[in-house]
Amino acid sequence: MKFETEHGCVVSEMATAYGNSKQIGRYAIAAAMNEVLTRAERVDQMEIRVCAPLEEKKKHLYDVKAEAARCAREHGQTFWEPEIIRAAWAAGTFVQVNALAADVKQQAWNKETMRAGQDIVLTKWIGLEGTLRILDEKKKRTWKAFFRNFFASGRGIPRDHLRRT
Repeated sequence: MKFETEHGCVVSEMATAYGNSKQIGRYAIAAAMNEVLTRAERVDQMEIRVCAPLEEKKKHLYDVKAEAARCAREHGQTFWEPEIIRAAWAAGTFVQVNALAADVKQQAWNKETMRAGQDIVLTKWIGLEGTLRILDEKKKRTWKAFFRNFFASGRGIPRDHLRRT
């Protein structure tokens, strides 16, 4: 969502990721940042909420919260302390992230439409979140299937940490 004022504009995007993994905060952060960064040079602020049913274990919720905060810090993001909300209406655990950017420069977009024979590329939250989930869930298989250097460069792991056999 973009708000324009006489002094500039603000971009605000919200992303939600559902699941049982403590990594779901990373998926929501990646999706929200991706949406904002398609229209802005940077993300200025983030708000992170962990929501879950009343019966969800507290330890799991604190693990999800800690992982989301760690991810935001890794990306140099400013964020309000992640909030945990337990509610009877929540059907499952999810993380909601709102990312904001101010004073966004206007960009010209190419509005060309699809033509027969062109490839379809999954982009935005669905492509990014899907890729992250596959890497997390299939880590052992992915590690064996691809060269360690290729995998490490995609995850930012220093070469010194690759001496596993």
